[in-house]
Amino acid sequence: PRWLTQNRPKAMNEHEDEPGELYEELIDLLAIRGKSEAAFDTVERMRYRSFIERAGGTKLQGKVEDPGPPSEAWTISKLKESFVLDRLKNTLLINYAVTSQRIIIWTIRGGQTLLMKVVNITGEKLKNAVEIYRSALMHFQDNPIVSKQLATWLLDPVLRTEDPEAIVIIPSGPL
Repeated sequence: PRWLTQNRPKAMNEHEDEPGELYEELIDLLAIRGKSEAAFDTVERMRYRSFIERAGGTKLQGKVEDPGPPSEAWTISKLKESFVLDRLKNTLLINYAVTSQRIIIWTIRGGQTLLMKVVNITGEKLKNAVEIYRSALMHFQDNPIVSKQLATWLLDPVLRTEDPEAIVIIPSGPL
């Protein structure tokens, strides 16, 4: 990531990064510093912004409206206040963010507990494993090695300590 390099090839104000790349770097920084809620909120703002940009704004009664700031995203405080989590008290929500450097996993249980796990597997390595697994599925084949690896990266970090009645998975990237 750019913030770890000492010699930047260009000045900060001359960056050509996409907004998604900047969000990704911020999410990585927050995650490795243990800022769980801030990283979660940033992921949700990134998803909200990406969705609105792809949609070209929001449509209300046939006309395109300015979506406003990404503060309308599901921040953890909004999520905790919402009726959604009241209905999911016995459900484990697993929210993934895949960056180029790591997988970040949040679990929300009972509408109150937010835990973050960081798995140091690159986004490219995850993408390759998912592609191999999907290809096997498309040909009605089993790939137990890749299946086990994906489970180790994506489920073991959170299910080792949980025994939920139900699971809701919020994917990211190649997932």
